[in-house]
Amino acid sequence: MSDLQTGTSTASRQQAVYWIAALYAIASFLWKVLTPAHEFDSQAVVILGIVFDIGILVGLIATRISAEKPSVPAPLIWAAIVATCGSLLLRFNGDAGWWTGHLTYSLQ
Repeated sequence: MSDLQTGTSTASRQQAVYWIAALYAIASFLWKVLTPAHEFDSQAVVILGIVFDIGILVGLIATRISAEKPSVPAPLIWAAIVATCGSLLLRFNGDAGWWTGHLTYSLQ
Protein backbone atom coordinates (compact mmCIF):
# COMPACT_ATOMS: atom_id res chain seq x y z
CA MET A 1 0.00 0.00 0.00
CA SER A 2 1.32 3.44 -0.77
CA ASP A 3 1.68 6.18 1.81
CA LEU A 4 -1.12 8.15 0.22
CA GLN A 5 -3.62 5.32 0.64
CA THR A 6 -2.58 4.72 4.25
CA GLY A 7 -2.94 8.41 5.09
CA THR A 8 -6.40 8.56 3.55
CA SER A 9 -7.50 5.49 5.48
CA THR A 10 -6.24 6.94 8.76
CA ALA A 11 -7.92 10.28 8.08
CA SER A 12 -11.27 8.69 7.27
CA ARG A 13 -11.06 6.48 10.36
CA GLN A 14 -10.26 9.52 12.52
CA GLN A 15 -13.18 11.37 10.95
CA ALA A 16 -15.57 8.50 11.69
CA VAL A 17 -14.46 8.27 15.32
CA TYR A 18 -14.80 12.03 15.65
CA TRP A 19 -18.39 12.00 14.34
CA ILE A 20 -19.39 9.02 16.48
CA ALA A 21 -17.95 10.55 19.66
CA ALA A 22 -19.61 13.92 19.01
CA LEU A 23 -23.02 12.45 18.24
CA TYR A 24 -22.81 10.02 21.18
CA ALA A 25 -21.98 12.87 23.59
CA ILE A 26 -24.92 14.98 22.45
CA ALA A 27 -27.41 12.09 22.38
CA SER A 28 -26.30 10.85 25.80
CA PHE A 29 -26.72 14.29 27.34
CA LEU A 30 -30.17 14.74 25.83
CA TRP A 31 -31.19 11.29 27.11
CA LYS A 32 -30.02 12.14 30.64
CA VAL A 33 -31.82 15.48 30.66
CA LEU A 34 -35.10 14.47 29.02
CA THR A 35 -35.81 11.10 30.65
CA PRO A 36 -36.20 10.51 34.38
CA ALA A 37 -34.20 7.76 36.05
CA HIS A 38 -36.12 5.05 37.88
CA GLU A 39 -33.42 3.31 39.90
CA PHE A 40 -29.97 4.01 41.26
CA ASP A 41 -26.88 2.56 39.61
CA SER A 42 -24.23 0.63 41.50
CA GLN A 43 -21.01 2.35 42.48
CA ALA A 44 -19.11 0.55 39.71
CA VAL A 45 -21.55 1.79 37.06
CA VAL A 46 -21.31 5.35 38.39
CA ILE A 47 -17.51 5.32 38.24
CA LEU A 48 -17.54 3.68 34.80
CA GLY A 49 -19.94 6.34 33.49
CA ILE A 50 -17.79 9.15 34.83
CA VAL A 51 -14.61 7.64 33.38
CA PHE A 52 -16.32 7.10 30.02
CA ASP A 53 -17.58 10.72 29.92
CA ILE A 54 -14.10 12.01 30.76
CA GLY A 55 -12.62 9.76 28.07
CA ILE A 56 -15.04 11.09 25.45
CA LEU A 57 -14.24 14.66 26.51
CA VAL A 58 -10.48 14.10 26.31
CA GLY A 59 -10.88 12.31 22.98
CA LEU A 60 -12.90 15.15 21.47
CA ILE A 61 -10.45 17.79 22.62
CA ALA A 62 -7.37 15.79 21.59
CA THR A 63 -8.77 15.00 18.16
CA ARG A 64 -9.74 18.64 17.68
CA ILE A 65 -6.23 19.79 18.56
CA SER A 66 -4.48 17.21 16.36
CA ALA A 67 -6.72 17.65 13.30
CA GLU A 68 -5.11 19.79 10.64
CA LYS A 69 -8.38 20.39 8.83
CA PRO A 70 -11.34 19.46 11.04
CA SER A 71 -13.88 17.36 9.18
CA VAL A 72 -16.62 17.98 11.72
CA PRO A 73 -18.21 21.43 11.89
CA ALA A 74 -16.99 23.56 14.79
CA PRO A 75 -20.49 24.14 16.26
CA LEU A 76 -21.02 20.38 16.48
CA ILE A 77 -17.73 19.92 18.31
CA TRP A 78 -18.49 22.70 20.76
CA ALA A 79 -21.97 21.28 21.32
CA ALA A 80 -20.43 17.86 22.03
CA ILE A 81 -17.90 19.33 24.46
CA VAL A 82 -20.63 21.29 26.28
CA ALA A 83 -22.88 18.20 26.34
CA THR A 84 -20.12 16.08 27.85
CA CYS A 85 -19.39 18.70 30.49
CA GLY A 86 -23.13 18.88 31.15
CA SER A 87 -23.29 15.11 31.61
CA LEU A 88 -20.53 15.35 34.19
CA LEU A 89 -22.23 18.28 35.94
CA LEU A 90 -25.51 16.34 36.19
CA ARG A 91 -23.73 14.11 38.72
CA PHE A 92 -23.58 17.09 41.10
CA ASN A 93 -27.35 17.63 41.01
CA GLY A 94 -28.01 16.11 44.41
CA ASP A 95 -27.82 12.55 45.67
CA ALA A 96 -30.13 11.13 42.99
CA GLY A 97 -28.14 12.96 40.30
CA TRP A 98 -24.90 11.43 41.53
CA TRP A 99 -26.20 7.87 41.47
CA THR A 100 -28.26 8.08 38.27
CA GLY A 101 -26.56 10.71 36.12
CA HIS A 102 -30.00 12.00 35.12
CA LEU A 103 -31.57 15.38 35.81
CA THR A 104 -34.72 13.94 37.40
CA TYR A 105 -35.53 10.83 39.41
CA SER A 106 -38.92 9.24 40.03
CA LEU A 107 -40.20 5.88 41.17
CA GLN A 108 -43.16 5.82 38.79
